[in-house]
Amino acid sequence: MNEKKNGSNFLKSVVACVLIFLLIFTSVVLYLFYKTGGMEPSTLVAAVFGATVSELSICGWIQKHKIQASKDATDTDAENGEDDRG
Repeated sequence: MNEKKNGSNFLKSVVACVLIFLLIFTSVVLYLFYKTGGMEPSTLVAAVFGATVSELSICGWIQKHKIQASKDATDTDAENGEDDRG
């Protein structure tokens, strides 16, 4: 059970780091936009946000499948317990 909690905590820390990175990245891009008078690197911004959305999607997919596997294991254990009684 401790392994499940560590995996969940790891994913939460990855999501937190990605969100902090996006906040810092956005702040820097807005600052540079202000200082340069409107020279925004739109391709870079799109690439960074695309990569981070992909990373967060993969984290969500992993979490979803871990939860589903846990439910399936619980259901299987419950079914096996009922068969042993009967």
